[in-house]
Amino acid sequence: MLPLLLILSAPLGVSAFLDWNDRAYLDGNTFGSMDNHNDWQAPRLVAGEWSTCSSTCGTGVMSRTVECVAVNPISSAPIKLPMSECQDQEQPKLFESCEVRSCPLQEDSKLSEDEAPYQWRYGDWTQCSASCLGGKQKAALKCIQVSTGKSVQWSQCDARRRPPEKSRPCNQHPCPPFWLTSKYSDCSMSCGSGTARRSVKCAQTVSKTDGADAHIVLRDDRCHFKKPQETETCNVVACPATWVTAQWTECSRSCDSGERRRQVWCEIRDSRGKTQRRPDVECDANTKPQTVEVCSFGSCSRPELLSNRVFEQNAEQKKLTLGIGGVATLYQGTSIKIKCPAKKFDKKKIYWKKNGKKIKNDAHIKVSANGNLRVFHARMEDAGVYECFTDRLQGNVTLNFKYRDFPASRVDLAPKPQIPSTKNRQRVQVSKEDVLREQASVLHKMNVSLIEALLTAPNDEKAREQLRKYGNELVARWDIGHWSECRQKTCHVAGYQARGISCKVTFHGEIRNVDNSICESLASVRPPETRPCHREDCPRWEASQWSECSSQRCVSSMLAQKRRNVTCRFTNGTSVDIQHCDITNRPATTMDCPNQNCKAEWRTSDWGSCSSECGTGGVQLRLLSCVWISSGRPAGRNCEQMRRPHSARACVADEPLPPCMPTASALYQRDASCQDQSRFCDIIKLFHSCDSLEVRQKCCSTCTFVERKKF
Repeated sequence: MLPLLLILSAPLGVSAFLDWNDRAYLDGNTFGSMDNHNDWQAPRLVAGEWSTCSSTCGTGVMSRTVECVAVNPISSAPIKLPMSECQDQEQPKLFESCEVRSCPLQEDSKLSEDEAPYQWRYGDWTQCSASCLGGKQKAALKCIQVSTGKSVQWSQCDARRRPPEKSRPCNQHPCPPFWLTSKYSDCSMSCGSGTARRSVKCAQTVSKTDGADAHIVLRDDRCHFKKPQETETCNVVACPATWVTAQWTECSRSCDSGERRRQVWCEIRDSRGKTQRRPDVECDANTKPQTVEVCSFGSCSRPELLSNRVFEQNAEQKKLTLGIGGVATLYQGTSIKIKCPAKKFDKKKIYWKKNGKKIKNDAHIKVSANGNLRVFHARMEDAGVYECFTDRLQGNVTLNFKYRDFPASRVDLAPKPQIPSTKNRQRVQVSKEDVLREQASVLHKMNVSLIEALLTAPNDEKAREQLRKYGNELVARWDIGHWSECRQKTCHVAGYQARGISCKVTFHGEIRNVDNSICESLASVRPPETRPCHREDCPRWEASQWSECSSQRCVSSMLAQKRRNVTCRFTNGTSVDIQHCDITNRPATTMDCPNQNCKAEWRTSDWGSCSSECGTGGVQLRLLSCVWISSGRPAGRNCEQMRRPHSARACVADEPLPPCMPTASALYQRDASCQDQSRFCDIIKLFHSCDSLEVRQKCCSTCTFVERKKF
């Protein structure tokens, strides 16, 4: 294989755009056979028109464009494709030798410069090389036909009399202030519309060097032009579908093993950054996060309370510090601190529960940074069992509350005792404790009646809020049945299992069935009633690990495509056809991924030999290719936004070249066994690259022609 690469673009000034609207043009210029009319929609190579010859006399070069094209099956309109789509087809020639006419013999050197029909003249000054701080201008050198005064090819003038270049200084004034911008930072998002930032400063150039002292920074008001933007939108491409998770619910049990749940859904972010939920089948089923997991807060065998630790608060105390264990009866309005006896444990991870429910910090009650529980100005409803947890239960304390001052308004709630008539002339003394006891009994009966009404109320959010206030008097739990057998008719359609779910509440020792909304309010998220399943005799999808994104093929700027294998297998490892698995839940095999190494650049070959060793020397060519920096593989059209290097230049000889002899019209007789075996051989005539043995073997006919032409 020849070590040559071709850039399929428009060298030597030929337009890179073909006539896409002319189907007849496309069909007529298609390279290769088009006999198979059933393949008219397949990709094919279309060649453009040959350019004019690069030299007006002697040997030159013609070039043309070649593009890969397919026909839209709906609109029948031609579509440009990457050249990689046509890489397996036979490639047409891109370059062709040409000769408009033979170059005339050099003028008689005996003629004086003034008598010569073609003479060198200086033209207009070129544009100054610098706009400030001093630059240079050059006088354009021309070859003039004396009789007409018109400019002609340099080959018409005597190269031995070519005058030296003429230059002069220009633009010696200081440079005006300008906006100095840095490169944009990396995009804040790999997809879904992110932001790139750069610094923009008003600066003035004071030196022609590119060092740190070449510019000085000025105030922004010194720059008179509009300040460029410091941010720009980037990666405005849609993100692939991904899984999104909500927060975990609280554990279904306060001790032993329970379960907690969360919502998981499939979501995409479009190119404008907006999110939208999508069906689960659009996300990778194998990477779906768990929706249910087991949780545990230690064994239900709680530490025994010390029966001898019974505390009664003194009415004069406003603040108290308590420890774990026992029962404490306190006055309402007291500020309380309860210490948790945790040793050699991160106290920031300590948490507390009241009546089995985890405490959330607020202005009234909170867990401090050292793990202690703080209750500010305790209320009657703060009564209950408080438990301290590290990685397990450490202990508990029971708090009861009483009124600090006897409230007259509450005495009215209790039934008034019967006072004997004045005839008995006796006064019955009613103690404060008797009134409180009667009051508590009445309040308890009122609470029981209220809770009974709330439990039988219809599904109403306000009723559920009221029930949550009495969470220490009732226990709600889900009664979960057993999963049914897997119901799956055929292997290629997923089956399901079902189970019964009901809500039960324990109140005053009695268990009763209530509406499911009560458990959703007081217990946890409702467990699922169905789940997908597969029969044991059915095959399942098996996906391998994703390939490393950094080593995968680039598909566009900063974006690669990772891959994995997905097969349909039985549990014993036997692979079967994919039609035997549930096709709706088949995992994705490819996924776009961000890759910072996916950057394209132009790469050039060395300049080839001059196309002629006589006359003006002709032209030199070199090959251009757009490749990925990381792998060197072709990058298609990803270099279009970059400045493309020149692919051709005129040859400049250090010494005058001899005049070209008239070109022979007849080709040399060739040996029948000496044939070209590569489609790149025609470019050998331009580059004179027959030095390699491999090239001479594959391009025997062309190299023979080149060797004979030297003589």
